[in-house]
Amino acid sequence: MSVRHKTGRWIVELYDPATKQKRHVRPRDFGMAQPQNERQAKQLERAALNARDLARPGTGEETIDSFHARWTRDFPRGDSTNVHNQERTRAFTDLHAGRAPCGRSRSAR
Repeated sequence: MSVRHKTGRWIVELYDPATKQKRHVRPRDFGMAQPQNERQAKQLERAALNARDLARPGTGEETIDSFHARWTRDFPRGDSTNVHNQERTRAFTDLHAGRAPCGRSRSAR
């Protein structure tokens, strides 16, 4: 992420891993006007980072049981391995259903 003053305007850029390049962040994509100062540019930067983080898989409203339902489809292995993994994690999923994955840590056993 980059916020800089260039040719009289504040520019915000975000690294795009898909293209492996920086891309320009357009203020209108986030309902904002062109930044007139550094503070406004930082607000645009924060809005772009939040949108990027919410677009990542496994974030947002997902719960442990919703992840359990999709993980062998999204991260496939052999058929027997997928069945085995589903069986072995069912008790954990039943115990923690409805909780956010970040709400569970190794220390909370």
